Amino acid sequence: MVHLFLDLFFAGIDTTSNTIEWTMAELLRNPGKLDKARKELCQVMGKDEAIEESNISKLPYLQAVVKETLRLHPPAPLSIPRKCDENVNISGFNVPKKCTNTSQFMGHGKRSNHMGKFKYVQA
Repeated sequence: MVHLFLDLFFAGIDTTSNTIEWTMAELLRNPGKLDKARKELCQVMGKDEAIEESNISKLPYLQAVVKETLRLHPPAPLSIPRKCDENVNISGFNVPKKCTNTSQFMGHGKRSNHMGKFKYVQA
């Protein structure tokens, strides 16, 4: 029973640590990207300065790295369940009123036919 409560209270920490682990793993697999992120950090922050939340807006490449990691390795495999308020037809599929549906994030981020429709725009 104790492990269930620990899981309940520390789940927010677990998703953050998993995202950091995946980010580091992807950067280690792509040394050029790691070098580019390191250069951006050194240019913006310097070598001895601690990163603070207010600095994040000055680090667009690092933001892109984290977003790409979340696309490839979402912290939760499924979205929050949604319920239809009325009968709808989506791309030829009839979805009845009061139907509960979820979306599988893990599959969407890795399918090239889905990603072709989106374009990341740097703000």
